[in-house]
Amino acid sequence: YDFQLLCIDKTSHDTVWSRIYPQMGENVNFGLKLAPDSNLIILCNHELGSIDANWILKINHKNGDIIWQYIHDEFKQTIPWGMDILPDGSFLIAYNVCEVGVSCLLKRGALTKFDASGNKLWTKTYTQVGWNKTACVAALDNGDIAYGWARDTFIPGNPNLALSTMVFILDSAGVVKNIYDFASYSIKELASLKKLSNGDILGIGQADIPPDFKIGGWIFRMSPSGELLWERIISDIVFDQNIEDFGYLYDAAESPDGGLVFTGVI
Repeated sequence: YDFQLLCIDKTSHDTVWSRIYPQMGENVNFGLKLAPDSNLIILCNHELGSIDANWILKINHKNGDIIWQYIHDEFKQTIPWGMDILPDGSFLIAYNVCEVGVSCLLKRGALTKFDASGNKLWTKTYTQVGWNKTACVAALDNGDIAYGWARDTFIPGNPNLALSTMVFILDSAGVVKNIYDFASYSIKELASLKKLSNGDILGIGQADIPPDFKIGGWIFRMSPSGELLWERIISDIVFDQNIEDFGYLYDAAESPDGGLVFTGVI
């Protein structure tokens, strides 16, 4: 699949430029971020034969030209999920790596930091092993990192109970300082982690709610140190569970009065 990037003017009527970037992966964009120099950083999936890699591009915001690109193939197979940019232009990418087996059913969560020129600074992997689930990252004001890893590996002998999603609080080198484990009987999956204006962490996603496993939108707010302040599951299902996306929240933004606006499917 190729992907297309368009720059439109502020009236949204005219296209300033449009570029198509050829690539070999099925999954296209997992991050489109504005760097401190006003250029764009894009995170994609890229297939190299039997190897899936992370593809990172820096794009000139004035014309769409590629300033630099880097194929990150440190592991046998990776699936990118999210990224965030720090004030100095360095950036973090969150992804899964192949852990066990030829078909790579089991994954390990991974995180890599790059400098502003796309040079790798470090890579860390985290020991929670699960199916192909999301890995999210948010850079915090105090220099720490929030890393969320959604697991779905069922406990042996109890096929109805999944291991829980965790949020790691990491230092600037990716070393674990604190872990919050959403240990519960509901299966929770992250779509995004965000830093709020006061420094708190906002998590967005979905939860399957036992005993009937209705699906609801899942949101939580956490302090920068990893203390859970609150969480909510919003379930408003009218029909039966034939469509998997009922109640899935995808993204959120702060309103000027400090409230939160969520978007998704319900």
